[in-house]
Parts: sequence; structure tokens; C-alpha cells
Amino acid sequence: MSVVAGHANARGAATMDRLLDATSSILSAEGASRVSVQRVATEAGTSKGLVHYHFPDKESLLVACADRLTGELIAAEEAALRASTAATVLDDLWGSFVSFAQRGSHRALIALATETTEPTRAALAAAIARRHLAAERTLGRVVDLLGFAPPVSRGSLAAAYVGLTDGLALDIAVRPDRDHRPAFDAFWLAVLSLGTT
Repeated sequence: MSVVAGHANARGAATMDRLLDATSSILSAEGASRVSVQRVATEAGTSKGLVHYHFPDKESLLVACADRLTGELIAAEEAALRASTAATVLDDLWGSFVSFAQRGSHRALIALATETTEPTRAALAAAIARRHLAAERTLGRVVDLLGFAPPVSRGSLAAAYVGLTDGLALDIAVRPDRDHRPAFDAFWLAVLSLGTT
């Protein structure tokens, strides 16, 4: 690849990131119904034509945004747990979650549930499936570090964990001054109470 082509690819990737940042911002603040190609262009400080160059329509923006947000959430959680110990694992997991939620990224992902187009719903279904698989890995890491084996399937616990984090993310958006950590800790206390090795 030539230097010019590499620079053009980097510029294109940076532009796409800016457009997806704008889409996420609108989703988080106002919901999916407020996302439009023109609105994204305005938020990103670019032209509608440039948005269409990278994304043919609103649906493709929302699909790309769902994929990106899901990947970021999973990557942040996995990175936080990579160096965790039994003493730090729940603090590390909480820190990762609250950082993502406070940026509005979690809320933006949840806002996609209100979009009824088939491509967006399919992308959201894929995002949820990825989140459940990631939550199973997270639960595996936590239970391994803490040395217990709950008698409930990891899949069931993963679904509960995704529900917990989605609910907490919405609560953080509505009541940012409230202490949300006790609810997170109560979930893990309940999981720990299910059984030990």
C-alpha cells in the first residue's frame, strides 16, 4: 500500500469514527428517532454528502453504531478483567461498566431497541447475542478468580448480568447523582450466595 493510499484510508477511518461518534451522541441524548443523515452531518461538522459516501442511509449508520458500541463495551470489560485478581475483580468490572455508562455509550446502545427497521433490529439482535457471550466469559473469569461454582448455568447468569447492566445504565442516565454501586454489589452477592466450591 502506498503512503498516499494509507493516508487516505486513515482519513476515511477517522471520518467514519467521527460520524459514528455523532450518531452515538444523538442516540444517547435523544434516541433513535432523532438520528438522521442530516443530523449526523451537522453533529459531526461535515456535509450530508460525506455521510452518504460512508453510509448510504440512516439504517447503515445505526447498524454500524450497534456493532461498534457492542465491540467497545466488550473490549473495555475484557481489558478491565485481564489483570484482575480475586481482590480487585469486582472493582475492576464496576469501573469498566461505569466508565462506559457515564459516556452515554451504553444508553446509545439501548436506544437502538426503539428502532423498528429490520436491518437495525437484526444488528441489535446480533449485538445482544455478542453481549451474552461476552457476559458468559466475564462470569467465567469472575467465578474462576473467586473460586466458586454457582449451580445456575452461566447462560442464565449472563442474561441476568446484561439485564442488570442495561438497567443500571438507564438509571445512571436518569439519576446520575445516585450511588448505583450497591445494586451492582447486590447482584454479585446473590450470585456468590448460590454456591461455593
